[in-house]
Amino acid sequence: MLRYDAIPEGELSDLITRGITSAFWILFSWVNTLRAKHQPALHEKGFFVSEGFVPWKNLRWTQWNDAGHLELIYSPTLPTPFAKEIRRVWKIRLEEIEEVQQLLEHLAPTSVGQVLVDEKGKPKNQKTNKRKK
Repeated sequence: MLRYDAIPEGELSDLITRGITSAFWILFSWVNTLRAKHQPALHEKGFFVSEGFVPWKNLRWTQWNDAGHLELIYSPTLPTPFAKEIRRVWKIRLEEIEEVQQLLEHLAPTSVGQVLVDEKGKPKNQKTNKRKK
């Protein structure tokens, strides 16, 4: 006959604690990924996106479109076999366009191609990405 052994109380509480901790970290990571995807953040050393932190040196191109959306093209921090460059479009509120543009002009490397915008969010001039041949 099969013998049923009860799980000791200490082991049961340990399993419950591990399960709750694992569920918390999975939920925490998922929420942070969604937040980074919908609310990217620009910082002095780089920017956060859904893939994680991207240093400014990995940024290749920025461009504003007529709707006030910012297009970024960058290479991922961790190399992936699927994409050498990633394209993201951020929806920027009209009142924040000028502030974001100033941050990009100040923080992004000079080699990054940029399409600058005026106060109303309309493109005004274009820097080209100069490549060495």
